[in-house]
Amino acid sequence: MKIQEKINHENKTFSISEDNFREISDKIQIGISIVENGHYIFMNKKIREIYGILDEEENRNFSILNYVVPEDANRVYKIINSSLITGKIPSELNFWIISGDGEKRYLNNKYIAFKGKKITNTHIVQTMDCTEQEITSSALRVSEKKCRALFNNTNDAIFLSRISGDEFLSKFVEVNDFACRMLEYTNEELIELSLLDITAPEAKKANQEIIHRIMHKEQGKLETILISKTGKEIPVEIKSHFFYFEGKRAILTAARDITEFRKVEEEIKNLNESLKMINSILRHDLNNNLSVIMGSISAYEDSKEHRFLEMTLKATQKSFELIQKMEELERAFIQKKDLTKVDSKDLFNKVISSYLFFNVTFEIEGRCSFYVDDAFISVIDNIISNAIKHSQADKIKITINSDHGYCTIQIADNGSGILDEHKNHIFERGFKHGNTAGTGLGLYIVKKSIERYGGEITLKDNNPKGTIFDIRLKNREV
Repeated sequence: MKIQEKINHENKTFSISEDNFREISDKIQIGISIVENGHYIFMNKKIREIYGILDEEENRNFSILNYVVPEDANRVYKIINSSLITGKIPSELNFWIISGDGEKRYLNNKYIAFKGKKITNTHIVQTMDCTEQEITSSALRVSEKKCRALFNNTNDAIFLSRISGDEFLSKFVEVNDFACRMLEYTNEELIELSLLDITAPEAKKANQEIIHRIMHKEQGKLETILISKTGKEIPVEIKSHFFYFEGKRAILTAARDITEFRKVEEEIKNLNESLKMINSILRHDLNNNLSVIMGSISAYEDSKEHRFLEMTLKATQKSFELIQKMEELERAFIQKKDLTKVDSKDLFNKVISSYLFFNVTFEIEGRCSFYVDDAFISVIDNIISNAIKHSQADKIKITINSDHGYCTIQIADNGSGILDEHKNHIFERGFKHGNTAGTGLGLYIVKKSIERYGGEITLKDNNPKGTIFDIRLKNREV
């Protein structure tokens, strides 16, 4: 009798405890459920709200697999099935569901092992509806991904540095991919350096000064030179902005490579100088020629001597030649045509064909290809015509060789040669000598044209007499 009374007392106590548990759990704003051998034997009010369970039948046959979205179903099934087989419950599980009321929700389940006196393979599940947090986190992840993509794909090198107490920059906190490519470092290598570490020695003082200015004005810019890992100097325009990052003073720096800008700037400067030069030559020489023409015509009217008409014709011819040379000069300085691959044999045969009626013997030896434009024919023609007209050459030998990415063209004549005192001046603008001298621009244009092709021209004597012009051109595209 006493034993039965004890059992009845325990049952009554357990019933009161269970009623209290149900009452308390229904007031909690976290889903609480008890699972035994894969079956839900208890659910509080909150978990029924989360899953949108509307009737008792659905409650008795509940399985989260009936609610999990298709893209999460396979993963969740494998975890639950493994738990039933091994008896090892997961500590946490996150997944999306479509609730009974049609709402898409993101849930977080936490599993707590529970073993009662007559209960085995049982655990408590705490379920939280984290939909709003996940949507916010997902949006932040997408936003961060976009920011990271923009950060790494911008055409500027970007560096984030902190400022130490003595207003010196720390090692980089963050650098983008473009900065690594531009400076030839890996990300791991670059973040071990500071902005001053990658600055050219002569520019470090200016960079340090701008840091101080930024501290007061909050932003600033300057042009400086950065040094890559391999020692390459990179001219850049730097824009820096001071702000607080994670509660500490920091500077965000954007560096733009201005190498091409500098090249364009230099080209514009050279073009302006070329235009001034062309204008100056035209004004000067045409004025001189027109003065000769006007004076000769006036003298002819007074004397009727034909020598004044010859002077007029000669001055007129020189004016035409001057205009032609100006066109060549314009091609050499201003017209930037793309260079094309040219075969030496075809080009020299074309040039020589215009001297068929001259008493000159040509010899061509060797063959090579190089990169030039249409103006190169005028370059070769200038050299050959000078040899014939000014040095009275009657034999010209052209030797062509290919060597280490370059094509060497040697044009040798048997003319009278060039005086030693003139050799250092023949490529200068306006230099001319002798009775047959023209505008003084021919060899100057030749030199400038060859330099535009990335080549060079030199002069030496041809034994026993005559002159040799050595031209060196690239025979491959770079």
